[in-house]
Amino acid sequence: MVQVEGELAKRTTRPLIVNTKALIESGRIRVDCMDMMFLTEEGVPTAHWADPLAGCGAEEAVVWLKVG
Repeated sequence: MVQVEGELAKRTTRPLIVNTKALIESGRIRVDCMDMMFLTEEGVPTAHWADPLAGCGAEEAVVWLKVG
């Protein structure tokens, strides 16, 4: 877990490596990855976007999460 505090927390994004290939194959997400959702500890959805390099369906897809 990465904890960012202070002013930096309000304007930071962090990468998360996700095995979207396994999630698609197991039927947990759609093949276009458009149904991925990430939540804060409070259960609130957080902004995110998938990096097009590697992309959806990759074993090491990079998803950027808004922190703060």
